[in-house]
Amino acid sequence: MSGTIRATVVDRLDLSVFEVSGRAPVDEYVRVIETHFPIHKSKNALWDLTQADLSDLDKSGISRIVDSANVVARYRDAGGRTAIVATRDVERVLLKIYSSLNELQGSTITYRVYDDLDDALAWFEPDYRPMNRMP
Repeated sequence: MSGTIRATVVDRLDLSVFEVSGRAPVDEYVRVIETHFPIHKSKNALWDLTQADLSDLDKSGISRIVDSANVVARYRDAGGRTAIVATRDVERVLLKIYSSLNELQGSTITYRVYDDLDDALAWFEPDYRPMNRMP
């Protein structure tokens, strides 16, 4: 199954949201990252990988995505945040490695990995309350 990456911008949160479904190739992640941020320059990003298949993602693929994220970091303000949401344990471990590699390379962006989309959204908007949960 081929994958898709859909990008939307939430201006009031200075946030780009990337929804990934299926098995998107590394080239597609790199293309989206390198074409989106020079145009939209969002300080924050949220990668929703809950419907993604990351089974083909390996060390070299992670390195390529890290490199592309570092290339476009200049379009994002220092202190920006990136939340990555994945529901499977093995994928969260892999994504924590991705986050660590970015930090080791001196990224000015703070990364967090979540297993719940609502928790990730709350990081960007502290007053966020999901519609389907009781307060």
